[in-house]
Parts: sequence; structure tokens; C-alpha cells
Amino acid sequence: DFLYSGKRYRWELFPDFIRKLKDLREVLKTQDSYRLFSSSLLIMYEGDDQEENSEGTNESPTVNGHVTTPPSSGGHDCSSLAMVQSQGDDTLQKATRKLLDVRMIDFCNTTHRHCVDDPVKYDGPDEGYLLGLTTIIDALETFL
Repeated sequence: DFLYSGKRYRWELFPDFIRKLKDLREVLKTQDSYRLFSSSLLIMYEGDDQEENSEGTNESPTVNGHVTTPPSSGGHDCSSLAMVQSQGDDTLQKATRKLLDVRMIDFCNTTHRHCVDDPVKYDGPDEGYLLGLTTIIDALETFL
């Protein structure tokens, strides 16, 4: 149940996830000779569903079309998520955290052309990893 809060699917997060995955794909297209064997994507999102917790409203607070959450009061450490910054806009100042992030992790089997322990000399971007990203993007886009 990807992006399921326990009460509803968090459809409003899908466009930002897709954008982050497309950005990652564009960067990886420019990487020459890296092979990311058995690496993983860590997908993080804020689980506190503002829509479920709002008083009598079905809308999550948004800033420039992005769903926002207030600062955590329960000791959650979301420091790895980027902070929303603004000057002068009260609504933006209340929105202190982005809701999601995508990270590449697990690089123990990663190699590249200059790795002396690998007899294979790779050239060009990792087409397998790019195919995997494209497959995830296509699957997420079917939900929009």
C-alpha cells in the first residue's frame, strides 16, 4: 500500500515523487561508466496526513500547490527533508518541511570504469538503472 496513510491514499504526493524521480533520471543519464548493481531507492514521505487531521475540512494546507505540514511537535526528526524557506509570506513561513524525498542508497556493488578490481570497463550511463527509474515513473503516472 504505497503512500497509504491508513485511511486514504496520499495522491497529492505522486506528482512530487514523479518529478524527483525524473530529476534523478536526468542526472544519471549524464553519468559515464557508473553501474549501480543492487542499489536501492529510499523513498521518504511525511506520514502525518494533514487532510485526516484537519478540523472539519477535506483539504490539506498548500503552498504554491505543494501540500505542507506544520513543524513536528512529537519529537520526529525530519532534518533530512528539505526546509521550505520564504521571506514575508506568512503561509510559507508556517510550512517548514517538505513532505518527501528520494535517495539512492546501498552502493556496495557499484562500479565504474576506473575501478581497478573490476575487469569490465563500462562506458556510458547505466541503462539498466535508467530503465528501472523509467518503469517506476511510468507506474506512478498511471495513478494520476
